[in-house]
Amino acid sequence: MRLVEDVRASLNQAPDALSTKRYLLELVEVILYRLHLQSELGAWELDHLAKAIVYLRMNIGSADTHFSTSWLSAAEVSIVKSLVPHDKLDDDNEAHASQLKHVSYEQLMGEIQSLRDLLPSDR
Repeated sequence: MRLVEDVRASLNQAPDALSTKRYLLELVEVILYRLHLQSELGAWELDHLAKAIVYLRMNIGSADTHFSTSWLSAAEVSIVKSLVPHDKLDDDNEAHASQLKHVSYEQLMGEIQSLRDLLPSDR
């Protein structure tokens, strides 16, 4: 599984509709990979993965026929934030994360799998 930085490189090379769609599919796979690390994910990670899923859904739901790189960039930022190690979070982040207990692993897994099902499987 390529990390977000490697996936971003493919979009930067050719930002057309096909490469953007591939990028979206890759971000979905990155989120699935992160969610499979369930025992290592806390509220901070789950919150940012939830945001990434929302941004990816906004991308698909856009009235624009081309995939929006803006929503993809927002999803990417949230995924990268989910990778911040716990010891690097400051007190404000820790306090924020402790208030996010309402987002469950099961909810996120259901949402990302639903999102994946909406996307064409050809790459």
